[in-house]
Amino acid sequence: MPSTIFFTYFAAVGSIVPFLNLIFQQKGIPLEQISILAAIPMGMGLIATPIWAGLADVFNLHKRLLLYLMVISIPFLILIAVLNSFAIILFIVLLFAFCYSPLLTLVDNAVLLYLNEKRYLYGRSRLWGSIGWGLAGWLMGVLIKPFGVNITFVGYIVLILICAYLSLQLPELNRMPSTSYWRDMRILSRDRRWFGFLSAALFTGGGMAMVTAYFIIYLKELGASSSLQGLSIAVMVILELPFFFFSSQLLKRYSKPRLIQVGIIVLVIRLLFLSFLHNPVLLVVVQLLHGPYLSLFWTAGVNYASELAPRGLSASAQGFLGAVFFGMGGILGSFGGGMLYARLGASTMYFVGAVIGLIGLIIFSFWKKTPDLKNKTNSG
Repeated sequence: MPSTIFFTYFAAVGSIVPFLNLIFQQKGIPLEQISILAAIPMGMGLIATPIWAGLADVFNLHKRLLLYLMVISIPFLILIAVLNSFAIILFIVLLFAFCYSPLLTLVDNAVLLYLNEKRYLYGRSRLWGSIGWGLAGWLMGVLIKPFGVNITFVGYIVLILICAYLSLQLPELNRMPSTSYWRDMRILSRDRRWFGFLSAALFTGGGMAMVTAYFIIYLKELGASSSLQGLSIAVMVILELPFFFFSSQLLKRYSKPRLIQVGIIVLVIRLLFLSFLHNPVLLVVVQLLHGPYLSLFWTAGVNYASELAPRGLSASAQGFLGAVFFGMGGILGSFGGGMLYARLGASTMYFVGAVIGLIGLIIFSFWKKTPDLKNKTNSG
């Protein structure tokens, strides 16, 4: 069940997200304004994800919220497809992001709760998300030429409805609630390892957002065909598969912080390559490095967040991780990266991304060694 949910969810996301800024560009929206639209879902995620995750924890609404938010996101996406005014699109993107941004956090948490003591098997399920993302992205790239770019909206709607239906099949899990939500949140926020981890999530999330938001536009600028653009999405997931598959063995053999560090190093190398290569084919080959980065960082990261979280705060911990990585990091990469791209070009943007990724690695490497608080409650 977790595998099919991951597959359909990431296939839905892979159908639309890599092409969304290209869609805005085809509507005649300038790059500076696209950077604002690209940053809005990230900024809204910073607010909406902890709110929805907190509600899920406090009222034990994990399953229902996941279903409702998937369905409610659809009409807003339809409006984005048919509208052309920047001001109106900006408002609709805000509403769409309020529903869409918490989805990954809720999906991750649902899977972790389902796996319970076998959380180390998370990667085995998550690899199907990579397959879904790659297949959907490649297929949309092929279909855009004969059917137009709006086919990506159809792909998202169909696949997210399938995912919503599958989420109904998840068993109801009676999770022990936090005895004192705000007290336990204070305990988590005072854990210096948590601070170091979220700092790494912020800076590496910013670097990844630069790739997610602008790589397709950069390929088009260099003359790449729509098929090559779609292929670049599929290539991203090729190495995710073996790393996700063997993640359970890696988690048993190496510490979670060590795997997070290795993942960040791979991201920095990837961004450096993107900063000085200008051949579209070679740039697509570099996208292979996305796999080891994301699979190592995210598999170890969601397990690390769950490990650090006091009992009953599983969704909230995942929510804050998602808010910082996709929210704050997304703003840093989408808005800040877009401004750099517009003024100094893609090469400079990706080099800056490598630098901030390195900063995240240094901060995490220092704070991960700090002992935990003595009064931290047992992990849930």
